[in-house]
Amino acid sequence: MNSAMTHLSLEANLKVLRLPTFLREYEGVAKESVRKNASYEDFLRDLSEKEVINKQSNAIQKRIKQGIRPEPWCKNLDMNREGE
Repeated sequence: MNSAMTHLSLEANLKVLRLPTFLREYEGVAKESVRKNASYEDFLRDLSEKEVINKQSNAIQKRIKQGIRPEPWCKNLDMNREGE
């Protein structure tokens, strides 16, 4: 498979797997990994960390938008109090 076909196949797979950060960041992370002479595992770790951070951030933003408190410790907060 040539480079263009590999890129298209990878892009399609990442879309199906719903890994938008992988899709957006893999080329940059790959170049940085080559520059640092990082292992393949380091490359995957760095890329997966970006994906996890993005998904966590999106989940928190979604909960905030829906009015759901993101953490259990928030249940004791009085949301009606003025800033003191």
